[in-house]
Amino acid sequence: MPQGHSYTSPQYNQHFSRLRYILNLLLFDLVLNFVRTMAPALDYFSKAADRHISEASPALTEMPRPDIQTPDDDVYYNPRLDPKNFLEGPLSDQPATRLRQMLARPGIVVAPGICDGISARCALEAGFSCLYQRFDASYCFEATWLTKNTFSGAATTASRLGQPDLAIATMNDFVDAAEMVCSLDPKTPVIADADTGFGGPAMVARTVKHYARAGVAALHIEDQVQTKRCGHLLGKQVVSREEFLTRIRAAVLARDSMPGNSDFVIIARTDSAQVLGMEEAVLRLKLAANAGADVCFIEGVRTKDLLESTVKALAPKPVLVNVISGGLTPSFTYKEAEQMGAKIIIFSLVSSVAMLHACRAAMYALKKTGTDFSTSHGMDPKQFFEVMAMGLWFIFRIFPFIFRQLFTTLRWFASPILGWPKKSDSVMDIESTPSSHTPSASPKEGLAYLEGLDANLLGGRTPYYNPRLDPKNYLEGPLSSNSATRLRQLLARPGIVVAPGICDGISARCAIEAGFECLYQSGAATTASRLGQPDLAIATLNDFAEAGEMVSSISPSTPVIADADTGFGGPANIARTIHAYVKAGIAGLHIEDQVQTKRCGHLMGKQVVSREEFITRIRAAVIARDQIPNCDFVIIGRTDSAQVLGMEEAITRLKLAAAAGADVCFIEGVKTETLLRQTVAALSPKPVLVNVISGGLTPSFTTAEAERMGAKIIIFSLVSCVAMVHGMRAAMKSLKSTGTDFATAQSMDPKKFFELMGLNDAVELDSKSGGSAFHVV
Repeated sequence: MPQGHSYTSPQYNQHFSRLRYILNLLLFDLVLNFVRTMAPALDYFSKAADRHISEASPALTEMPRPDIQTPDDDVYYNPRLDPKNFLEGPLSDQPATRLRQMLARPGIVVAPGICDGISARCALEAGFSCLYQRFDASYCFEATWLTKNTFSGAATTASRLGQPDLAIATMNDFVDAAEMVCSLDPKTPVIADADTGFGGPAMVARTVKHYARAGVAALHIEDQVQTKRCGHLLGKQVVSREEFLTRIRAAVLARDSMPGNSDFVIIARTDSAQVLGMEEAVLRLKLAANAGADVCFIEGVRTKDLLESTVKALAPKPVLVNVISGGLTPSFTYKEAEQMGAKIIIFSLVSSVAMLHACRAAMYALKKTGTDFSTSHGMDPKQFFEVMAMGLWFIFRIFPFIFRQLFTTLRWFASPILGWPKKSDSVMDIESTPSSHTPSASPKEGLAYLEGLDANLLGGRTPYYNPRLDPKNYLEGPLSSNSATRLRQLLARPGIVVAPGICDGISARCAIEAGFECLYQSGAATTASRLGQPDLAIATLNDFAEAGEMVSSISPSTPVIADADTGFGGPANIARTIHAYVKAGIAGLHIEDQVQTKRCGHLMGKQVVSREEFITRIRAAVIARDQIPNCDFVIIGRTDSAQVLGMEEAITRLKLAAAAGADVCFIEGVKTETLLRQTVAALSPKPVLVNVISGGLTPSFTTAEAERMGAKIIIFSLVSCVAMVHGMRAAMKSLKSTGTDFATAQSMDPKKFFELMGLNDAVELDSKSGGSAFHVV
């Protein structure tokens, strides 16, 4: 308690009464705001509770519910879903209902294809999703075009798997990706590619229900065989009319069996135009419409006349057209498509092609110049995370008085009682949050007491030594095909290891194409790509391990160093992390000394744990690694304490980490060349890793400069995702202003894109296996 105050003094009672009065007011305001802002959510949970006590959903083989009429001519009709019911009123907060309103009202729906969190954020930023959010009833009738997001199957497969669109992705891959996008802006309708429905009628039904639960507004199901391919490649094969209609009926029945009167939109897609002709394609979609499809989609309409005749033949059903630069369909603008009568136009590869071009340029520039300074275009980490952090404002909408007023008011009124400083800065301001740490030995004592702490912190044991992992064992011989062994060979031999940061399959392919021998799976970049969120300890072990496994599978012999944050928990969790990363094929990871609620190492306000806890993390990782027979997995000890406690303490921590078994030492945020040289000298002979982020705490050292300073590994964490943001921003703005992605595609057609994603390897594997599905592409 501050000096001069007593818990029984009149002054204390006066302050306490004032504080209690303020708390009561804040609580009252909080309840009012909570009820007002959470009303839609409360209504949702009320309906969810009703669903739990309702009767079991009808089986797929049962007849539709009584309110759905099926006349003798087998034309499906559900009066509740009649378009006239969606003509009036404000746009709904439910994405599927909102999509039906858009389809029923004037104007074409323009849908940029997205593939990950970065592209989704850029599409939202460009104004596509904001138009949905800002529409009111009067504006809807005056609008000449509307926007929403689609989740392209080809783009999703490329980003999340680094593979071509050859039916490699599973339903779970698609649903997980779509759920992430839907969470960024729950009101924005998301149309998702569902390929062939991923199986028979029961699987199609499961797909529809999973997509709906993920928050998706609509999906399209096609008539290709299960070993399908991108609709703009040659050699497609389609199933019979009967099987196609079975898929559509299964989807409609599944939608209608969902409690709560689902407005989920079913889109029927046919790829038969290139196989059987336009007449057959139109006939298939007429039958699909009769079976209950809400929208018709012919892939690969080659001319304006064919699109116009298709729209007329299928009226009044809305028609979707897919435009891919260099694909089968001409590069119509959205205005041209609207004039031809199309209701939805999607640009499937606009994001992934733009990201590929941007990432490709960044990787080649890094390879040539040894720095990512030119391709970052002045974007520092905080600016990048601000693009990813738009979702944080949702917190402020729900609990405005908790985050913006409660803490600042408490700080102000309680300062005479508790001795708090009267600081009014927002607690969410990353740079203004004061740095703090768990109490540890004073750094002023320097290295003098290091020897005494070694025995204490290491449990009385001598420094760790494993003769099998001695660097001299990796000096000779050819480079191993085992990625972890190869990384140890690279560390033991002359030359600096350059590892560009990658975030998804596209960036990994570009880095490998540029000739890099090692890759770095950045935690910040992975969180941005897979979740569309900033680097604030939001991603989980599973998110990182799955991403690492995908990257490692693209080139199994290429070492991947992966971010593991704080290890995701205590010693048992850290052991689980090691086993998961090793199983994923990752070569090494780094574990840091931040608290569990960590942040990017180049932001301010970091908090670190005690030395003891940090060493416990390193020791747990080493023990877990050594339990795996003949495992060469590399453990990197990372400290973020330099900005909190100073460089002397940071070096002390890494010496202790090295004694506990860390193979590599990593100080985040080394601010000068002199400090880096001193760090390398102090930690010798352990190799030192330096992390360079343009605009971050560490200067933009080139690879050659870092090598001269003695660093053994240099990583460029955000080189790929920052380049992708720039490329995506340009592509989305261009699409928004011109109505076409022709300029930003830079003449890259679908086949060229898929070739970079491994198309030729997949075709060769199919041929060697005796398959015939991909003889022609």
